[in-house]
Amino acid sequence: MLKRQDELEVDYNRWAIPYVDLITLMLAVFVVLYASARLKSDDQSSLSELMTEEAMTEADGNATSGPQAHGLDQPNTIEEPLNNLPLKQSVSLVMRDELILKLISDLENHFPSFLKEEQIVLKQDDASISVELESSILFESGESQPSQFAVALIKQLCHFLSSFEAPIRVEGHTDNIPIFNRRFPSNWELSAARASAIVRLMVDEGVSPERLSAVGFGEHQPLYDNTTLEGRRKNRRVSIRVFR
Repeated sequence: MLKRQDELEVDYNRWAIPYVDLITLMLAVFVVLYASARLKSDDQSSLSELMTEEAMTEADGNATSGPQAHGLDQPNTIEEPLNNLPLKQSVSLVMRDELILKLISDLENHFPSFLKEEQIVLKQDDASISVELESSILFESGESQPSQFAVALIKQLCHFLSSFEAPIRVEGHTDNIPIFNRRFPSNWELSAARASAIVRLMVDEGVSPERLSAVGFGEHQPLYDNTTLEGRRKNRRVSIRVFR
């Protein structure tokens, strides 16, 4: 009977050893999984940083050794000068910034006085970049037929625009002085006709029509004070807007 009692006591305590082993094994598994996850995260971060550095290096190499292109910038809600355009952390945006800087250089070489007088202005916002052209250098007063200078200027810009695949919208704007003639009953029609005329020139220079649209805003989106001569002159403009 004594022997039987000893055996029962051993049976009650036997579960403790495999339980401790199981807990130890589970703890070891969780440690391995945690270490593996951290290692994978660190490797991915290092790989991402390496790819970004290589992409930026390649873009810089293309900028110094490739043919000269042309770039542009745009106006709207948050506008800032193109010279302060921050370096983007992706290949496409880095290369686009390089093209913009080349456009600035190209315009400075061919049309320095117009840039100085702000008859050609490059701007940008979060959605797009644009070139704003004062209407007086593109059209006669009250007309929508582009001048010879407008043809030469648009031809120069199209060398740059062909480097982009993004949509391009040409926007016509006027001051708030009403127009009264048979062809243009209001500034709506005048601004739309001018935008359309610039689009036709761009198509003639090889820009894909599928990328282009024309819109007339009339006097309803002024950037300057329409109560002054200078403000009205600057509000009469055509904006070539390239979306990012």
